[in-house]
Amino acid sequence: MATGRRRAAPGLGEFLDTLEARLRTLGAEGTITALLAHAQRLPAASRQEFLAVFSEPGIPKAAARDDGLLADIDAFAQRARDGEFDGSEDRYDDDWYGDRYDDEYRADAEWVQQADALFAGAGQVFLAGQLDQAREAYQRLFTLFRPSHQGGADLDTGMLATTDLAEAAKGTDQSQVRVR
Repeated sequence: MATGRRRAAPGLGEFLDTLEARLRTLGAEGTITALLAHAQRLPAASRQEFLAVFSEPGIPKAAARDDGLLADIDAFAQRARDGEFDGSEDRYDDDWYGDRYDDEYRADAEWVQQADALFAGAGQVFLAGQLDQAREAYQRLFTLFRPSHQGGADLDTGMLATTDLAEAAKGTDQSQVRVR
């Protein structure tokens, strides 16, 4: 989980620059050798996802604006503000903190998977070069994590399972953007 830990990980632009430089240095045969060596070390559960990297076409730079993403975020936001994800029915006892932060509860919380997927969709729009739409998507998503008295939905960022919030926050700041 990338939400609660501080990492010295490179930003997306720096990561892509470094990766591109290394791949160019390796050349085609060296890249194939490196990928095969990496694939040999993958756990069985990760193999299909790794293969999918090579079967999906790249994201086109001039992809059309995906208003469906914004509509999905708005629908999710409405459900969150309506209290659908308050989690009260999922608590097993009065120890709110222990149950709310239990790994099993986090994995089972339906809204967590949906929020992570929406953040991933915003990331895809960002990588496609649709910066204004990505910024709008990220801003709508981040608003949901504010307290309700500030227009949010009281969702907890600590519950997110796959979203790197620091990286996502950079998607709202176009001065941090490097488009390929």
